[in-house]
Amino acid sequence: MTENRDLSHITATETEKTKPIYEAVIVLGKNLNLLGKPRARAGTKDVLSAESKMSALAALQMYKSGQTQKIIFSGGKTSGPEWNSEAASMRSYIFARANVMGLKIPEDHIILEEKSFDTATNAREVAKLLGIDDLNSQDAGTGRTDNQKLALITTANHLPRASRLFEAYGIKTHGIRTEEILKTRSQRHHKLGERYKKDLLTLIDGAKETILNFLLKFDPKGEALQKATKHRTTN
Repeated sequence: MTENRDLSHITATETEKTKPIYEAVIVLGKNLNLLGKPRARAGTKDVLSAESKMSALAALQMYKSGQTQKIIFSGGKTSGPEWNSEAASMRSYIFARANVMGLKIPEDHIILEEKSFDTATNAREVAKLLGIDDLNSQDAGTGRTDNQKLALITTANHLPRASRLFEAYGIKTHGIRTEEILKTRSQRHHKLGERYKKDLLTLIDGAKETILNFLLKFDPKGEALQKATKHRTTN
């Protein structure tokens, strides 16, 4: 039986600066390593791409500003079974950054989803965490979330496809681009975000995401890609 995470005790309202408050912020990792052996953070088994670090920092910024009290990190062991999951690695990363900032984050404010291996399974497994179990029911694909107000954080390239997949699995979210949140963190982070947008690998990723997003027209839940991605990550 799937555990239903109760987030109803957190009020969805507005901050003094009119920033929305979310019952939970869902953060997607982006860690598929296609270029050789993964590189872990020194002294750990945490493997994080630049995109995963950026999205985790964006969630930390929203937490610090009072926009949420729950962060759901989603991502399994996409770098291999010997490494920590993306979700656990992102949690460790923001705990370390929060410690430097003098910010204490209670462990129960972080929820990990560690079974997914691509964007479609991010959506499917988060749906299970939220208690949306019958994915073939009439509720799936309608954006039903039991009145929970959820944000979805990932990079600008990734967000359109991710939002469509989450809605296909019954979760309607407010999509937030990682880069836009980081702009508010500091001038240094703003410059890093601008450099990231112009990077060649980012431009290539954008082209890939455009194609994958188009394919959802024929495969709304990304099930065909799930099979190919699962084969690649388990072999």
